[in-house]
Amino acid sequence: GQTWTNDTDFGVAETAGGFTLANRFFVLQNSIGYRMYRFSANAVLETTDVAISGIGAIGAFAAGANYGLIASVFNIHKISASGQVISSVSVAAFSNSETKVNRLSIAPDGTAIAVLDAGTVIYSKDGIDWVEATAVTGTTPVVGALVAKSATNWMAGTSTGKVYCTDDQGLTWNLVLDVSAVASSVSYDIVFVNDHVGYMSIKGIFYRTVDGGATWTQEPADPGRPFVALTAVKKIAVCPDNVNFLMLAGESAAPAA
Repeated sequence: GQTWTNDTDFGVAETAGGFTLANRFFVLQNSIGYRMYRFSANAVLETTDVAISGIGAIGAFAAGANYGLIASVFNIHKISASGQVISSVSVAAFSNSETKVNRLSIAPDGTAIAVLDAGTVIYSKDGIDWVEATAVTGTTPVVGALVAKSATNWMAGTSTGKVYCTDDQGLTWNLVLDVSAVASSVSYDIVFVNDHVGYMSIKGIFYRTVDGGATWTQEPADPGRPFVALTAVKKIAVCPDNVNFLMLAGESAAPAA
């Protein structure tokens, strides 16, 4: 991540994001599909373009241990570790006044969960066949952060500063953190480095749990001192070689004139 090269061969499509799956890095492109990058055994950079028929703006994506998911409107495309499109399915039948798939997450065991933009929660054992679960808190909050820890244990952070957890595959949701009194408390990301330790960003505030998400504490311990100079921490990445090393991406307020 210290040096980057510019690649313009993929046309003028807007980049929607990216993820790492197996030994490949996928760059997702709106209205096209994705480009895969990897180094061969002799350190030569290899690229492969994969177009997805009918794909438009990419609204959500996630990568697991063995496959990835890319969502465009109500279509969820399953991608193999070798970079092939395994299936493309529509989840429009679950729509409750929603317009798209808003968030995706894949648990270590391969269980996938998705939240539509008006709160409907669905899950799948294989990323192909989907079943509806109970909406977060029984209402329709906008879910900004989502993580599947296992087949039954999921967490969701809403746009109102509340974080919920389910231990029964979405049958019931329990409130584990409420900072709704803070203005614009949007939950942006939740990641776990193991069963117990996890990190979460709400607005520009960083939280840590050491008990699997049952309780959360603000980092650092002094609430009056900001953790990072960001007004919104949008993404959290954990170094695979050292789980104590994190990288944060977000937005910073414009400097004073």
